[in-house]
Amino acid sequence: MSGGIYLHRPLGRGLGRSIARGKSPPVFQLMPGGPAPTLWGAGHLGGSWGEALSVVRASPKYVYDASGILVPVGNNEPAVESRGLFIEAAAQNLCFPSGSIGAAPWSMAGGATINLNAAEGPTGEMVATEIVDENPSGSAGATRTISGTVVDSVYTFSFWARAGTATQFRAFVNGSAQSAQSLTSQWQRFAYTFTATDTSAVCGIFVGSAAGSTGTIYVWGAQLEAGGIPTSYVPTTSAAVTRAADVVTVPTTGWPQSSGEVSFEFTPQWSTPPETAALLDARQSVIGGGWAVAATSTVLRFSVSTGSSSADHDSSALSWTPGVTYRIRVRWGGGNIYLYRNDALVGSVSDGTADMPGTLNSVARIGCAFTENSNFARGHISNLEIRA
Repeated sequence: MSGGIYLHRPLGRGLGRSIARGKSPPVFQLMPGGPAPTLWGAGHLGGSWGEALSVVRASPKYVYDASGILVPVGNNEPAVESRGLFIEAAAQNLCFPSGSIGAAPWSMAGGATINLNAAEGPTGEMVATEIVDENPSGSAGATRTISGTVVDSVYTFSFWARAGTATQFRAFVNGSAQSAQSLTSQWQRFAYTFTATDTSAVCGIFVGSAAGSTGTIYVWGAQLEAGGIPTSYVPTTSAAVTRAADVVTVPTTGWPQSSGEVSFEFTPQWSTPPETAALLDARQSVIGGGWAVAATSTVLRFSVSTGSSSADHDSSALSWTPGVTYRIRVRWGGGNIYLYRNDALVGSVSDGTADMPGTLNSVARIGCAFTENSNFARGHISNLEIRA
């Protein structure tokens, strides 16, 4: 079991910057600029992300706005945060109700008192639950038996919390008490990962650092989902709810094929992705033509599809830290390939023997593979530049 503060938090404004270099402008730029991120090319190709990109996500999604408030974006709208375009696989929240912690079928333990809608939550609305512990000898909190887990599968239980008169809390996850965590007056998201031992999991939130602690804390946004990381908030009321995946595409007209350069910033949510994370994929198929940039837990990868064969070109061994932004750059041409991370060369083919990409797909997928519903980046992508 692992637990702690989730690293994905709002960082504020200021992601965009000038990227002109010398006299040769990039063929494309995808970066925050003005009131909304904009795609640029030989001329201005679009206005906001929504105009320049095609986003398919058949459900709303919660993101942090510039002031750090959680807000929903609608179906098929881009999920843009201060770190960039936020791309995730689909996720299901098994815990309900998520926003009204303490309401049935949640249960009170140790004589806890629950006050719903008692304070402003991470959404800026009066949605947070106050848990009151007046038990001088026991432990008081809210618990929930959540159905739908699969034995031996990995799950993550998460929620937001902040201090009231108490400045610590303990989580109860899959039947096990967790170490006390400190709270401040600011909302923080806490997450705990475990392997299911039954078809349901008992999870709870208790006031204080130990039995006999008294006081109040505020909580909101409980989520139990498959996988080892907490994803964006999925609100529930009376049943489990699934948030659809982010499938983002952009036309590749004018993009380089047999030689070129691509660079962008990537902020992963993970240190070990559940599958290869596709960051930018302009292939028609594995061998059908095009190129792609991806990451695994140990390498940065540039994949070449010639139209009749394919090859993966990996960097030297790397590691990734959740919440850290990495600058990725790949150059190719003349049988040579160079991979960079944070401006350091981490892999190359420099003897002119590498096959070069064939005809690109008509669209590139940002943050997922050409198969549309696989290999999601599970992170933020921004400041994309494509150069011929």
